[in-house]
Amino acid sequence: MRMGLAIMQRTPVEPPSFDRPGDLVGADPAAEWEPIASELRSALRDVDLTSLRDTPMGRRTVEEGLAFPAIDLFVHAWDISAAAGRPIEVPDDVITFTHAVVDPFPEEVTRGGRVFAVEVEPPADATTTELFVAWTGREPRTVTETGREPL
Repeated sequence: MRMGLAIMQRTPVEPPSFDRPGDLVGADPAAEWEPIASELRSALRDVDLTSLRDTPMGRRTVEEGLAFPAIDLFVHAWDISAAAGRPIEVPDDVITFTHAVVDPFPEEVTRGGRVFAVEVEPPADATTTELFVAWTGREPRTVTETGREPL
């Protein structure tokens, strides 16, 4: 969210530095959510989505710069739901959108922890979501083989 806000506000976009992802959020994530969400809503009202900005992926329109944080929401929603033993299905249009955004970049820009890890070999009988998850560098069935139906 902070990266998206920086893109819209023309402030330097610095990927966060952390040892563990949980270090980015204090003891009360809900309390931290509302102020940043309020700033984002305000920034979205006034931003020209076609204006150019410097982003971690080079000079892009605001719309293009916001694509990566939007993709993160779906990928990390899968991470959380899989860890809870309740895998979700990622909508086909999100998978198509993600490929349209990411595929034009060379792998050295998008892989190795920059955007995604190295692609994982998917199971032979992988679903569309499992293929997508493996493409992002995640093991699609390591946590999800709980016997529960996907959400």
